[in-house]
Amino acid sequence: MIIANAEVLNSKRIKEIARMLQEQWGYTDAIESGFLQKDNDVFLITKDIGAIDLRKLNINTLGLYFAELRHNALRLSIEGSQIIGPKAAKNVAELNDEQIKQWLKGEDIELIAAAAADKIINAAKKENNGIKDDGKLKDSSSEINNDGSNSSHENKNFAIIKHNNDFFGCGRIKEGKLLNFVPKARRLSNG
Repeated sequence: MIIANAEVLNSKRIKEIARMLQEQWGYTDAIESGFLQKDNDVFLITKDIGAIDLRKLNINTLGLYFAELRHNALRLSIEGSQIIGPKAAKNVAELNDEQIKQWLKGEDIELIAAAAADKIINAAKKENNGIKDDGKLKDSSSEINNDGSNSSHENKNFAIIKHNNDFFGCGRIKEGKLLNFVPKARRLSNG
């Protein structure tokens, strides 16, 4: 089904999203919703959407914004992180009180200091994959091949942001920093 430049995803495409969730965050539960994709944005929708003829309606958006899909990787929205985060088995960055205030103001977080002071929950850490011997995170986006090309997609270095029992979206790990994607409209003011 096509809805004004958007597409309700079929079961094959939903399986691809489930595979990405498992690869990126170790999330294995089924999501009991349908998915709608408009450009690179992925929305959760009711599975019953197929019963409605939407061709005659002028709809701008539909559903809950879940993630952005680029380069075969997902960057979860704040709401997407709240759905996936509680059952994520890896790539969850737990921030302290000071760091979460910085994050909610839209600031990037220095990971080298954060890794030493706080937990970075990562299933790969158990195998020493992604963690240097000194306990600091490796930045796989900076691994360069002999020809100068990047050996991995930078967009696959996403971590879910957690503080206590709450989830605050997703950031990208690059060059020792956790890059912030909190939309300007949802940031705390500096005052």
